[in-house]
Amino acid sequence: MEKLPDLKQLSNEAKEALIVELWEKIQKLSAILATYEPKLEPEPSPKKTSKNSSTPPSKGFKPNIKPSKIEGSKRQKSLGRAGGGRELHPHPDQTIIAQLKNCPQCGEKVTAATQKLQSVYEKIELPPIRPIITLRERYGGQCACCQTKYVAPVPLGMEPGSPFGSSIQSLVTYLRYTHAISYERLSSIFGEVFGLKISEGAIANLLAKVKTSLDDQVSQILQRLRRAKLICSDETSARVNGQNQWEWVFQNQDVCLHVIRPSRGTGVINEVLAEHRPDIIFAPAMKRLLLRAFIIHRRRSKIDDARLNRYRDNLQERLTGILSLAPHHPDGIRLRKRYGGLIDNLFLFLEDAAIPPTNNSSEQAIRMSVIFRRVTNGFRSEWGRDLFAAVRSVVNTGKRQGLTAYQSIQQALSTDGSIFSPS
Repeated sequence: MEKLPDLKQLSNEAKEALIVELWEKIQKLSAILATYEPKLEPEPSPKKTSKNSSTPPSKGFKPNIKPSKIEGSKRQKSLGRAGGGRELHPHPDQTIIAQLKNCPQCGEKVTAATQKLQSVYEKIELPPIRPIITLRERYGGQCACCQTKYVAPVPLGMEPGSPFGSSIQSLVTYLRYTHAISYERLSSIFGEVFGLKISEGAIANLLAKVKTSLDDQVSQILQRLRRAKLICSDETSARVNGQNQWEWVFQNQDVCLHVIRPSRGTGVINEVLAEHRPDIIFAPAMKRLLLRAFIIHRRRSKIDDARLNRYRDNLQERLTGILSLAPHHPDGIRLRKRYGGLIDNLFLFLEDAAIPPTNNSSEQAIRMSVIFRRVTNGFRSEWGRDLFAAVRSVVNTGKRQGLTAYQSIQQALSTDGSIFSPS
């Protein structure tokens, strides 16, 4: 039957026959469809880049960028053209005033009052770099009265032992663990730039002493961490004495603690936090959130509570709807499983303004560790591993107190210093 007949012209018997015929055809088609299994080809996975995965930027290819006219003009200004260049130092060590006493053309006498300032610029030099060596002659003897042997005391920091003081300790630690400079190159730098002969073995002994000196600072960081309401965390791989281990970071806006352990399990969390349990712990997998939620978070200071609650409920409904889908692609299945375990906590940052929407701060804190691992290929000993974690803890905690990396190390190694601001 190619065309449906005019039903008004059919008798009741013909209509019944037509219904039976159509019903039989529907049954045959239904039986065929029941046995049909379509072969769904999975969509190809997107190419992994540094923007959508953990692939480092060095593994990707960046397109060539045409130099802009604005950047070119800025560069020209920085080379000395009028209207640009570096800012002048507010407190120069000395000021040289260049004024004429006579006209360079005819020799007529000129006064300072008739001359106007034409230009101001700086000339910067480094002072001669040389070590300051203090020789200590320590005397002693035996009392003629009671026969007690005695040795004259020395000032704090001048005790016998390593000849290298805290300033050298700070600089070696800074260059080693902030710029990943090898022992061999450190020895060369100090010899050629500072005129100080220091062997690789002496550097190793110096850093072992630094580790002991940093124990108190790391302990303070740990104690503050164990009182924190919010702790963000992330981890990356580390090589220690040829074995795979894991570097953990536990941090918030006040402190940052690095530890390197053989395990990636919860035992490390229990070791670090002991009995303390913060109100919120961010999982390392929580790296991407919905763009709409980010926008709401950025605007939350301008949104009243009632409207914010409506936004949050709407986001939760949308998330529930997305998770109710059944993706076929392996990446989609994995992503659904991940967010399914976080459905109740995914929008906590919209409930508490103190909670950041992403875990970027943890990734930033651990970024230097990844660079250090690639440059040095890891650690040769457990004490070196622990020293690196201590230095990174001090540096990243000092950063949260407004200190540079070098200032953090200097203060941590000083006899009465602390990386924490006085409370």
